Amino acid sequence: MPQTEVHPIQGSCRHLRGRYKVQAAHNSPFPERRLLSYECELGLEINGDDELEKCLEPRVECWKKK
Repeated sequence: MPQTEVHPIQGSCRHLRGRYKVQAAHNSPFPERRLLSYECELGLEINGDDELEKCLEPRVECWKKK
């Protein structure tokens, strides 16, 4: 079963994280990462493309918490 990793998304809200599936690459010694989903570090739901677009904008504070 493949592993997953969570990493921050550069150039977006500081709370936005991407969950990646990590699997062996056939032609490389480095594992391949594939984006599975976006997550909020604060545990808030990201529903739909409109909310995701707002999260992808660079912010210091969460737009949902205002």
